[in-house]
Amino acid sequence: MTNNDIIPIILLNWNGWNDTVDCLSSLYNSRYKNFCVVVADNGSTDDSIPNIIQWLQEARKEYHILEKNEKIKNLKFGCCYLIQFDTNHGFAKGNNLVIESLVETNYQNALLLNNDTQVTPDFLTELVTFRKKKPQYKILTPLICCYDDKEQIWNAGGKLFCGFRKYYHQGKNIKQVKLTSMINITFVTGCALFFHRDVLTNNKLFTERFFFGEEDFELSMRMKKLRIKMACVTSSLIYHKVSSSTSEVLSLNKTYVYYLSRFINIKLNTNAVLFQLWKYFYSVYIFYLLRRKQHSFRDVRFFIKKLFVDVKRYNKLDRDMFFEILNSKNFYQNG
Repeated sequence: MTNNDIIPIILLNWNGWNDTVDCLSSLYNSRYKNFCVVVADNGSTDDSIPNIIQWLQEARKEYHILEKNEKIKNLKFGCCYLIQFDTNHGFAKGNNLVIESLVETNYQNALLLNNDTQVTPDFLTELVTFRKKKPQYKILTPLICCYDDKEQIWNAGGKLFCGFRKYYHQGKNIKQVKLTSMINITFVTGCALFFHRDVLTNNKLFTERFFFGEEDFELSMRMKKLRIKMACVTSSLIYHKVSSSTSEVLSLNKTYVYYLSRFINIKLNTNAVLFQLWKYFYSVYIFYLLRRKQHSFRDVRFFIKKLFVDVKRYNKLDRDMFFEILNSKNFYQNG
């Protein structure tokens, strides 16, 4: 066993230490043992780090608390490294900061894993075995099923087309689907992402233009442009505690964040003429979806009008802008 064989598994925690310790418990029951874990706390306010440390102590797991800006020098088999951020950096930047903390180590493969997942004992063995057999595939994802209904597939990766993404086998019963051993994919979710170090740009995996969401879509677009091969390894299985629906009060706000991020992303990755065509085509799709969800014609009209204004105005959707939209009433009628 060499240092560069150890796989760092990255968990990002934000006010969810119960989920994190459940995930850690399942990871430490993996049959493949050549890994370490890096838990980064994204500015939690629920005493997450003390509670995670208590679990590690009770489970008799070795851990190391990193000082601010400290880099990990050598990966240690089975160790859990703890990083505490002062603020919530969001998913993309939070994970990038963890990856940067690994820059002085010799790891070759790493795994991003949502903290609200639980893994099966062989999931990592299957990913590593596939990578050794087919090293040309630089990004892999396991088959992801729903935690509350373990026979229901959440996704098996997906495909990109015309500014949309489609999950493979979403909502299907795992027992009723004939799964091949692998599925070639062009879209991968950040929920469980096994990647080779070669795909990093300046020691970063994700764009930091978007505070909430869209980073996996942008990554998938970039990998597709670079012709980086990606696959879902269906023999590798994990379960995801898929988020419950958001409240009606915030649903339109979050929906706006989602679509504005998508508009900005497509604008920056498509030529101007194609973007204008796509923008009008996609707005029809948005109009249909929002009307189907019983939003008024007036609200939907304002919503799309503001999208068109803001996509000209902005090239990113950062933390401040995210919370301004999220906490605003009738935000789509402002500006």
